Amino acid sequence: ASEVTGAELKELKERWREYLQSNNFNTTQQRELIVEQFLKCSGHVSIDDLLARIRRRNKKIGYATVYRTLKLLVDSGLAQQRNFGDGQTRY
Repeated sequence: ASEVTGAELKELKERWREYLQSNNFNTTQQRELIVEQFLKCSGHVSIDDLLARIRRRNKKIGYATVYRTLKLLVDSGLAQQRNFGDGQTRY
């Protein structure tokens, strides 16, 4: 997978905002940071890998927040869970 372009990122973030709004979820700074970092990832990413990226920008974001946000991304159709037989779920 290649890097996401600015236009694609904008469209994906708009779909994310629409999903949150239609399901009465709040937009938080932490969620937005997680989603932005996730959408910028190329290829599959584990929660641990994503958390490491996010903590470079905000050390206060925890594993559970990343996990819950990824679950919302899956529910919204912007992410899919993948298992490659190594015991670790990637998105």
